[in-house]
Amino acid sequence: MATKKMCKDLVKVGQGFELANKMWSSSFRFSMDRSNKLQIIRKGGAHMCYVTDVREDGIELSLYVMGKQLTSILSYEEMIYVKPIK
Repeated sequence: MATKKMCKDLVKVGQGFELANKMWSSSFRFSMDRSNKLQIIRKGGAHMCYVTDVREDGIELSLYVMGKQLTSILSYEEMIYVKPIK
């Protein structure tokens, strides 16, 4: 199966991806939560990361831990396109 890197145009609800720099990487997908926020769901359970910005170089993620918001950038170079999940 040919793989390709993620890019800004592929960040859509239902889009699947894996992390390129992890051995035995889980599959992830973009989904919408009940508040209509774009979030990342890990296959088999919620990953609880919310996408706060879609940038040219990657996505900005927010993670909430004990009421505090932590923000990080996940670059497209670290993501491998999988396929849309039906």
